[in-house]
Amino acid sequence: MASRNEMKVFLAFAQYHAFTHARCAGLDQEQALSLASQAMQQFARQHAHALPSEFPLFFFRILQTAIRHHRRLTRWHQWLPSMLAALIPPRTENTELGPLETIVVVPRAATEAMETWSAQPEITYIAHAALCILPPLQREAFLFIAWEHLDFATAAKVMACSKRRVRLNVNRAYKTLAAIFAQKGLASAESSTDSTLLPIAAYFESILSHENHDSDAPVFDQLAQASAAALSEHQRRVAIPDSRSEQWASFRVHHTLLLRRIGMGVLTLAVLVLALYGNTLSPTADTSADDIQVLASVVPLDTLLKDNFKELLHD
Repeated sequence: MASRNEMKVFLAFAQYHAFTHARCAGLDQEQALSLASQAMQQFARQHAHALPSEFPLFFFRILQTAIRHHRRLTRWHQWLPSMLAALIPPRTENTELGPLETIVVVPRAATEAMETWSAQPEITYIAHAALCILPPLQREAFLFIAWEHLDFATAAKVMACSKRRVRLNVNRAYKTLAAIFAQKGLASAESSTDSTLLPIAAYFESILSHENHDSDAPVFDQLAQASAAALSEHQRRVAIPDSRSEQWASFRVHHTLLLRRIGMGVLTLAVLVLALYGNTLSPTADTSADDIQVLASVVPLDTLLKDNFKELLHD
């Protein structure tokens, strides 16, 4: 079980990372703050007795679940307006250029330090815009591997998928980001074929760090308050013995993919059983009365010898 100091250190590390994950997922500042605060509260409540080595797995799993749930709700609420907007063609064409098309970055000099050069607001804006246009799975996999430094097994548990899928998404995200950075002169075009992740990861190590966001002081104050509230919740839950709900939450995070496959197997088996049971209960046509009536009637011999006797008999 983690001590108060260990939980405090982790929450201080995770608060801005959670906010950045939510912002890169397309949420505005208020929504990102709300989700980060909820994730810290739920983490402190459900995993108060967890080991410090399991903190990143549990916390980022809770955070990603909250982000995906919020995205599903947003799509559902915007479904009808988007359908109506698709039926009504716009009167004017949108000719505005995106941030990746308008921002120009001064190339880094050979003697300029990476920290000084990457502190430019243009580079930070390009990095966030490039992350936002990535597909959700690629963005999550890249952030977990290149920024959070999780291993592939832990990232697979967080994303509830296989390690092969994580590697595939990371490689695709890396190639896309490398192409965007090469277009802006932030990386060489040859780096898009490098699978080490080092060039692009080095950019994000300095770009996404909170030291480069001095203008977000109110955000840090709200995140610090949410972290303090989560730490108080952790201290309150530590005094209570480990419950079955907490054990089940830990087991579910470690074996999400296995539970999902078992559920799909049980559902498939249930569908097959219901289909077979329905076939056994379906009534078969009783032709015994018709056969008796045919045998008792007088049928001409020429009718019996015809090839289409069955069709004539039915008529």
